[in-house]
Amino acid sequence: MLGNKAGIGFIHTIVGGLLFGAIGFLVLSAMDNAKDRQRESMAAYAAQQLEAERLRRQYDAAQQSSLSQIHNSGITALTALESLPDLLSNADAHISRAEFEFRDGAFSPFWEEIEQAAVSLGRFSEALETIEQSQRTYSAAVQVYAGAPPPFSVSRASVMAARASDNATQRLSVLVREAQRNYQFASIFEQRKTNHILVAGFKNLGDAIYNMASRISAGIAQLDRSITDASSTLNTHLRQISYDNERYHRDFMSAFSDNAHREKRAVLALERLARRA
Repeated sequence: MLGNKAGIGFIHTIVGGLLFGAIGFLVLSAMDNAKDRQRESMAAYAAQQLEAERLRRQYDAAQQSSLSQIHNSGITALTALESLPDLLSNADAHISRAEFEFRDGAFSPFWEEIEQAAVSLGRFSEALETIEQSQRTYSAAVQVYAGAPPPFSVSRASVMAARASDNATQRLSVLVREAQRNYQFASIFEQRKTNHILVAGFKNLGDAIYNMASRISAGIAQLDRSITDASSTLNTHLRQISYDNERYHRDFMSAFSDNAHREKRAVLALERLARRA
């Protein structure tokens, strides 16, 4: 009996030890699993933080890029606008000299002045295209930018002032037409009209002379539409931003006040040329 009891006690001891060990193992396993889950959770959180930081940097970079495009497009357009008065004045001067050469019967000098007038007017047209392209860049950047941007540096007042070119293109057309009625002048033109001209968009001198007025007129009309659209886009954008941006908007606008003065000087110069016609 005593042996049986001792054997049973021994078995109970072994079973108890095994149960205790199993329970301990399960507890330790559970603790290890909990630690693993905690590490995984911490790793996932760290990954989320890294992704959030990456997205924040990406967003900040996109905002800075948009702001730079807004600024640079305005400066590019303003520089092109400021070139218009000189280009138009040069064209007028060449046309006036061409009128003198025509009266003097100087065939080649006459067409040389006509060609130089066409070059100046062609560059006038190119400057209008530069302004229009800058406006498109500006409008695209405004759509991305979350803050309150300054208005585009060229307004409709500048577009209207650019119509001062109408007088020069009309003078050029009338003078060329008159010269073509003269056999000697017309003969020289036939020799020169296929000459290459250093103005983008025109195949040769003849193409530039015949199509300059319509090219500039179309450029001004397109620019007018683009700037009207830009103004509408800006107004819509400003209505969508929060009041918190208003102070920043005022500070930013003041930094661009010089642009308005530069535009005004260019407009006044074009208006003086128009009145002089």
